[in-house]
Amino acid sequence: TVSVTTTCGYYTIPYTQNFDLFPTGGIPPCYTRDNANADAVQWQIQAVTFSSASRSMHMAKSLTLNMDDWFFLPGLYLNGGTSYRLFFRYNTGNTSTLFENLRVRLGNGASVVAMTETLIDLPNINNNSFQIAVVDFIPVTTGVYYLGFQGQSIANQTYIAIDDISVTLSPSCFAPTDVTINSTGITTASVSWTAASPAPANGYQYYV
Repeated sequence: TVSVTTTCGYYTIPYTQNFDLFPTGGIPPCYTRDNANADAVQWQIQAVTFSSASRSMHMAKSLTLNMDDWFFLPGLYLNGGTSYRLFFRYNTGNTSTLFENLRVRLGNGASVVAMTETLIDLPNINNNSFQIAVVDFIPVTTGVYYLGFQGQSIANQTYIAIDDISVTLSPSCFAPTDVTINSTGITTASVSWTAASPAPANGYQYYV
């Protein structure tokens, strides 16, 4: 009998994960999770609801205990002083009276105590289709970092589903937001938007 021990090491950027290649009921290789409230439910891959077919990371509700559950991405090698972008999609399937709370933290280890910086906090989520979350962050020093996703809702709400996670270099040119078509004619259209900050020096390209 030969015993083989492997280590996960770290991943380089860009990093992506859509959970579609792994069986339900578990987590991807090199991921870890912490069922901090010690109930019967924890983060796991499920095919219940997803943004990209056919799986997502899913956190079910507890009927009696407040949610306090984490999953941690594998280590990511990041350069100090470089801006990175975390992107993911989230859904709760909520009705109007049920809310979930989600936050993402950054740290130097895959554990709750190692999480030292909050990247994004999403309280009172109430959506029944997948929404996009984006945040840019700059690590101070070069090294291996870990991202922790924490569900921290009160008991007996609905669920939290996470899909299409990526960590990439932040873009140097940012897309406008709140793009609105105000009016249209046979050969004309009036379009408005909120410019990015900073706005691109050479304006925007558009396609019809």
